[in-house]
Amino acid sequence: MRTTPKSRGPCACWGAPLAGKPSARSSFVYHGRRQVVWRTETEPQPACNRHRNSATDTAVAIFMPEILPATTGRTHALDGGRAAADKGRTMPSEMVYPKAIKPGDSVCFCTPSLPIVPNRKERIDRRQACVEWAAALELKPVFAPNFARHSEVYSHESRKMRVDDFNFALDYPFVSIVGGGGGAISLLDGIDYDKARRNRPVVMGMSDQTKIVNAIAAKAGLVTFYGPNGGFGHWYQADGNPRKDFFTQKTLEEIRSALWEHKAHLAPTGGEEDAAWKPLELRPEKFGCPEVLEGMTFGGHWNAAAQTMSGTEYFPRPEGRKLIFLEALHDVVLNNFIAFERMRIMGYWRDAALLCGGPFWEKPGDAVRQGLMDYCARHGIPLVYHLRFGHFHPISVLPVGAQARFDTRSLKLTWKGE
Repeated sequence: MRTTPKSRGPCACWGAPLAGKPSARSSFVYHGRRQVVWRTETEPQPACNRHRNSATDTAVAIFMPEILPATTGRTHALDGGRAAADKGRTMPSEMVYPKAIKPGDSVCFCTPSLPIVPNRKERIDRRQACVEWAAALELKPVFAPNFARHSEVYSHESRKMRVDDFNFALDYPFVSIVGGGGGAISLLDGIDYDKARRNRPVVMGMSDQTKIVNAIAAKAGLVTFYGPNGGFGHWYQADGNPRKDFFTQKTLEEIRSALWEHKAHLAPTGGEEDAAWKPLELRPEKFGCPEVLEGMTFGGHWNAAAQTMSGTEYFPRPEGRKLIFLEALHDVVLNNFIAFERMRIMGYWRDAALLCGGPFWEKPGDAVRQGLMDYCARHGIPLVYHLRFGHFHPISVLPVGAQARFDTRSLKLTWKGE
């Protein structure tokens, strides 16, 4: 009896039983000969020698298929997508930095993606977490009018409420976005970018808010921040209390460091925890890096940044050198490759370096890590892997749209500010 779908490969060997038990993290990956190969965590082996690949071979194949020209160094990265990158450039000619935050200033909390609905206790707790978060930073909490009103159904009314709330928040010195999800993209054509540039508030958020912080940088020319959402995160609940895991002094120190000292230390401190709160001993890895990397910073969650936003008017497309940061690259390997190729065609990898943050759910021979190494080596992209930002703990804060300097020895990122 056939144990695998016919679509998994044209070779007859796929009719043979597979060794090992397929797992929930199985994924399609691209074989170097343009064939789709099925992998599982136990790495079952096909019956014929033609398809007996190691995990590393598979990773190389996914990021280096034969359909790409066989180039070396930076040549392909420099040429690919030049016309696309130069066409339709919409970024303001000069970026502006947010006004300095002072003790006693107000921070406005809004929910562009995930509503804090009254019938969800953990989200009501999240509101209280925002109050405590503001107090810890010596700020006054303000909540947007529809903070807990709009429903979880992404209707037209819900969109209008969320747009109105965000534009309301832009009148305050600090806009703290609460919650992730998937609805932030519907706000992009309704944000008052002129107000954002005129008022110059601090705008901070992460995960789905990748879309908003990059859009404001691209359309308003205002430097924003990829960092903890207000109240941090309610979906990691060890004991039902959403504040206990994320409301920590370490993360608050990272926020202070970014807002008042204009720097971020991205080196793991040892014993970090990933999104499942499992201990990790991470050691940053560097590939093809000089001692210092410089350029405009932008990026965020890889799905929102690379797959959804890249190539649109709502994603930064700067001239010159770039420091692109991406996190949560643990998803399906083929999707990573497609997103990276999209960015290559658009010209994003020209004169760019890549900084990769957590979470990291890898094991020896991990295809994502190996694939990134090979892809970046092929296109001459300096890569630093295992950095502390994103869905991680503690959470570092990175600027979006800032001209920054990254020391690859100390793993410190610095930029100017007001």
